[in-house]
Amino acid sequence: MPRKTALLGLLALAGMALAAALAARGAFAGHAPNDPRYPEQWNLPHVNADDAWHVTQGSASVKVALLDTGVAPLSDFQGQLATGYNTFTGTTDTFDDYGTYGSGTSSASIIGARSNNSLDVAGTSWAITIVPVKVCDWSGRCPHDNVAAGVNWAVNNGAQIIHIAPALSTSSTSLEQAVANAVNAGRLVVAGTAEPGIGTGYPGSLPGVITVGASTNTDEVATFSGAGSQIDLVAPGQSVLTLVSGGCCVTRSGTNFAAAHVSGALALLLASGVPASQAPGHLYNSAVNIGPNGWDSSSGWGRLDVCGALNRAGRTCPAGTAPTATFTPTRTNTPVPPTNTPTRTNTPVPPTNTPTRTNTPVPPTSTPTRTNTPAPPATFTRTPTRTPTRTPTPTPTACKGNGPKCHTPTPVPTCRDINGDGWIDLMDVLEVLQHYGETGSGLWWDVNNDGGVDLEDASLLQQCF
Repeated sequence: MPRKTALLGLLALAGMALAAALAARGAFAGHAPNDPRYPEQWNLPHVNADDAWHVTQGSASVKVALLDTGVAPLSDFQGQLATGYNTFTGTTDTFDDYGTYGSGTSSASIIGARSNNSLDVAGTSWAITIVPVKVCDWSGRCPHDNVAAGVNWAVNNGAQIIHIAPALSTSSTSLEQAVANAVNAGRLVVAGTAEPGIGTGYPGSLPGVITVGASTNTDEVATFSGAGSQIDLVAPGQSVLTLVSGGCCVTRSGTNFAAAHVSGALALLLASGVPASQAPGHLYNSAVNIGPNGWDSSSGWGRLDVCGALNRAGRTCPAGTAPTATFTPTRTNTPVPPTNTPTRTNTPVPPTNTPTRTNTPVPPTSTPTRTNTPAPPATFTRTPTRTPTRTPTPTPTACKGNGPKCHTPTPVPTCRDINGDGWIDLMDVLEVLQHYGETGSGLWWDVNNDGGVDLEDASLLQQCF
C-alpha cells in the first residue's frame, strides 16, 4: 500500500506540472513557426525537424564552429552568432564575402537561423551558438592549412560540433592531424561529400568524420552528391531555401548545405542531453532508408530523421510514441583513394568567374529580397505523415577510425534531464513513471541503472530538483 500511495502521489504532482507546462508551451504547440518563409522550407519538415521542436528547440550552450567563407551578421542571426576567427588574417573579421551570395551564411541559416521570430526563415536548431571560422577566401580558395588551422582553433575554443564546409579532392598531413585531434577530443566533425568521380573527398574520408551526401525532396540521392565507402547518411541538399549574405532568400543546392542539417540535428541531440559519443549512432539508427536495404555507398544509412534520432535516444519523439532500442551501425572502413583531379585550386579565382567549390550552388531560383514584415502565425494543426523508419543490419566489421561511432557509450549520470527541456523537475519524474515496470539494459528512464524502471528511479530523480 505505501508503494502504491507513493506512486499515485508522484503521478498527481507530475500531472499538475505537465498541465502547467503544456499551458506555458501553448504558443508553439500545434502549429509551425511564424517565420514568413518557413512554408517554403520543405527540407525541415521532410527530416521531421518540426516534430523534434516539440521535444527540444536547442540550447545556446551548444557551440557549432562553422568552417566556411564566414557569415554575414543578418537580423535573423540575432543572438545566434559568437565572435569567430579569420584564418587568413588572424583577426575576428568573419564577414561572408564569397561571390554574390556567400556560402557560410547559407549554411548558418540551415544550422540555426533564429526561429519563430516572425522574420525570414527557420533553422534546424532554434537556440544555438554559431561560431564563424573563415577558412575560405572571397574566391572560394580553401587551403588545407587554413582548414586545419580552423579545426584546431575550434577545438581550442570549445566548439562541440565542427562543421567543415569545403570538400577537397586531396588530403594533407596538417588536415589529417587537425581532424584526428578534434575527434580524439570528443568533438563531432561534420562534412559533406565531394562531387561524383571524387567520392567523399576530404575531410569526409578521414576517420571519425560524419560524412553527409545530398538528397532531394523526393528522397533520391542528388546527382551532384559524391558516393563512397565513407558516407554515413544523406540530408536535403537540393533546392533548399536559405539566407544569403545580402539577406533573404535564395534557393541553393550542395552537399555542404545537406551537411548543415546534420550539424543542426546534432545540436538538438546535445541540447536534449544526449552524450556526444552516442549522438552519431542515433542519427544512423533512425535514418530513413532511401536506397538498398541497409548501408549503401550512395546514401549511407539513409536520409536524416531528426525526430527519429531523438526517439532513438529515448526522448519520445513525436509525442505519444515509445522510444525504440538502438545499436551502433558499423561498416567496412575502405579508404577512398585520392584523385589527381582537384576540385579546389590554390590560385584565386577572379570574382566574376564561378569559384571551384565542390558544393557549387545551382543558379538561384529567386531574386534575393528582404522580408521584414512579420507574417501572422500559422493556425493549422499539423498531423504528421511519417515515413516508416528502418533498423539497419549492422555489419560486424571495423568501424571508421576512432570516431564517435567507435566509442563505447559513457555511463549516464544519475541526475539527468529526462525530457531535454533544460530542467530537472516533475516533468522528468512523470516521464520516468510512464515507463514504470520496463526492464532492460541501458534504458534512459532507469536512473540508477539497475536494469528496471521503478519508484527508486523517480525518487532519485526527485533529489536532483
